[in-house]
Amino acid sequence: MKILKSIPSALIGATAGALIGLIFAPRKGSETRDMISKKSNDYANDAKESISDLYYGISEELKDVKDDASNLIKEGKSKFVNAKGEIKNRMEGTKRDVSRQTQEAKEDLKEMAQEVKGDVKDQAHKKTS
Repeated sequence: MKILKSIPSALIGATAGALIGLIFAPRKGSETRDMISKKSNDYANDAKESISDLYYGISEELKDVKDDASNLIKEGKSKFVNAKGEIKNRMEGTKRDVSRQTQEAKEDLKEMAQEVKGDVKDQAHKKTS
């Protein structure tokens, strides 16, 4: 972006210098016209070169921005895949925990039912005896 700021200044300075030189330098009309033609060509070439440099600089900046964006997208995808995997692992772990706890509760209930059944039988047996 420094190039953008320096191009107008360089062109203005060069033009001003050329005009002052033409005004104060005594020459024949044909010499002055030749000099104006040569200077015009020089300025046109300088302008083309400056524009070319500007285009190259902008192209490089755009390439860098594109590369940065591409890297950010890759990084984001990677983080998403990692987070997805971690969530899946946690869900599977939770599923195993819930399944285990359900099985343990089922077994505890069976034991309690057996104890209650035994207590009921004992109470019934005591009343009939």
